[in-house]
Formats: sequence, structure tokens, C-alpha cells
Amino acid sequence: MLAVAVTACGGGDDNPTTPTPTPQGPANLVIEDLTVGTGAEATGGRLLTVNYVLYLYDPAGNGGRGRQLEGPAQFPFRQGTNAVIRGFELGTAGMLVGGIRRITIPPDLGYPGGQGEIPPNSWIVFDVQLVSVVD
Repeated sequence: MLAVAVTACGGGDDNPTTPTPTPQGPANLVIEDLTVGTGAEATGGRLLTVNYVLYLYDPAGNGGRGRQLEGPAQFPFRQGTNAVIRGFELGTAGMLVGGIRRITIPPDLGYPGGQGEIPPNSWIVFDVQLVSVVD
């Protein structure tokens, strides 16, 4: 895990009581099929293996993708067992092997308090490819 120290520097707003605006993103979970797969379906209780890349959400970025935080990486998890954040669980449900999805996750379905390089109240974006499904 990467620890970051932040120090104050001069410049900027002279009013220290001006709050930092909360980043904004879609109101709800957004699931986009970039490629529809043709293999087995991701359903509850099945072991899924996915390739993924994680980004911070940036409305000005390509597909809402901002700074890349993780990946590309491969990750196995059992669907429907709360082994992953709720937005990832919902976003991968019903995928077919070979499919690729972009999942934009609001803070309440991701990491509302932040985690690692993900600041509190941040939207995140996963690009996910379903590699395999095993019972």
C-alpha cells in the first residue's frame, strides 16, 4: 500500500473556510457492455475469474476513466458471497465469459470512506473482462 503525506503550501483561496467541492459522478451504478460474451454466465455462487483495470472516475476522461489505480490484473472471486464491493458484485452479475464491461460505481457501492489511493466519496470505474466461470 502506498502512503501519501500532504503538506500545505501557499497560494490558492485566501478563505480557509471555503469547502472543497465533493467530486460528482453518475447518481447510480452504470453498467456498459463493451463486448457481449458468448460463454458461461456469471451467476450467484459460481467462481468467476476476471481481468480488470481500476480507475478513478473523471467525467472529462475517456469513458469516465481518470487516473489508473490498479491493473491490468486477474482476480478470482465467488459471485454472490459479498467477497467484493457491492458495485463490482452487481456490475459483473449476468456477464458471459469473453464479455467486457465498464462499471462506474458510486461511493455508496464502492469505498465511501476511501481506501488506499481512492479518496473518500469517490466514484470509481472498472473495466472488466470475464475470463472463466466455474461451479
